[in-house]
Amino acid sequence: MEIDRKSLLVHLSGNETLGDAEKALRAEGLTLGLASASNNAAGWTDCTVSQWIDRGGPSARDLFQDPASQTVAGFDATLADGRALSVRPSPRRAVGPDLLPLFWGQDGRFGSVQAAWLLAQRLDARVPTTAPCVFDRDPKVSAEEAELLGLIAIALSK
Repeated sequence: MEIDRKSLLVHLSGNETLGDAEKALRAEGLTLGLASASNNAAGWTDCTVSQWIDRGGPSARDLFQDPASQTVAGFDATLADGRALSVRPSPRRAVGPDLLPLFWGQDGRFGSVQAAWLLAQRLDARVPTTAPCVFDRDPKVSAEEAELLGLIAIALSK
């Protein structure tokens, strides 16, 4: 694990479990800010970083709390056809297309994450809250979206 104290970014191997990373970060006065390990309904502590990203980051910060923030600032991945992809840590969407959605919650459809830069926070940091959600934040994939995902898979395999 590598910690950049200025940016609060933590570089983790895709094979490292989030529980082990959280323990090490807490010893440094930091946290990933995921739901409490004592309330581990999402089961994130046993997930590897790669599995956690594949599943869409269970217990991750609510994106509606701070739309400019980011949970994953950069990553190294292997596409399904074996090609390497590296997105260096940078401000969210500041350097071109956001490629994280190829992996976030995709269950390995387009490839797998080998390492990632995750945003940490200080243990004593104030966490913003949001109003209750009044719409479905995770609707089912429409037929058109499914078709688009299929076209992306075809394009990536060329």
